[in-house]
Amino acid sequence: MLAHDLKAKGRDILEIGLIIREFDKSEFDDWLADGRSEKKEYSIDDWADWCDNNRAEYGRILGKASDTVWKRTNAEDKDISTHDLDDLIDAEMKRLKTDYVRTSMKKSIRTYTHKLLKKADRNITAVSKGQFGLGIYKL
Repeated sequence: MLAHDLKAKGRDILEIGLIIREFDKSEFDDWLADGRSEKKEYSIDDWADWCDNNRAEYGRILGKASDTVWKRTNAEDKDISTHDLDDLIDAEMKRLKTDYVRTSMKKSIRTYTHKLLKKADRNITAVSKGQFGLGIYKL
């Protein structure tokens, strides 16, 4: 219902999702900014932190993808070229959505928010018909 109330107040879908998912309010401006239209300047320290975080995440997912490919192909026991192995790892990383960027996170938040709004609309409709809350315990 919170999502429905925020939507009724004219809030943006992304902003509603950020509130519902309890993102840090100090980060709202960065999330709501459209990176395609604005150039934003970062300090060297901010850039280094961002790079370190992305490098750590990339390393974590690369390790997971490599382990999966090695287990799946039993690469130690087979003659498999390093080129083919790299292609399999690359495909596995894509499957793990390693290509994620900020945009995919925003898309996920929006999708989640739309689901909440649809659920709220269904609940409101059910309440107006006197059906909400009956479930399996019909009288």
